[in-house]
Amino acid sequence: MDQLLFNKSLIHCHGLITGGGFETPAEALYLGKRLLSIPIRGQYEQRCNAAALQQMGVQVLDDADTPHFHQDIANWLQQSQPVIAQQANNIAQTVEHVLALALQQQPMMVA
Repeated sequence: MDQLLFNKSLIHCHGLITGGGFETPAEALYLGKRLLSIPIRGQYEQRCNAAALQQMGVQVLDDADTPHFHQDIANWLQQSQPVIAQQANNIAQTVEHVLALALQQQPMMVA
């Protein structure tokens, strides 16, 4: 799909149904969009991402091949789910935090 078209549709949509990848759900959360995740079967990383999304309150469907899949989608579309806005981290603060943690983990050197 044309990236510009995708970006425009993401910006203007009310919700997004996507796989369990990282980038698209992260962008949707940052933009405050409703989100439904259907991780790609057999992809461990997608399952892990979907599990994290589920802990954040995002609805996750494990399988699109169930008899009630269409009803699950219809229910998601009908629900007035709270939007889970995820704010981006400040890069400088994040680096500072990671370096502080790394310094705490340094073993003591004995001379």
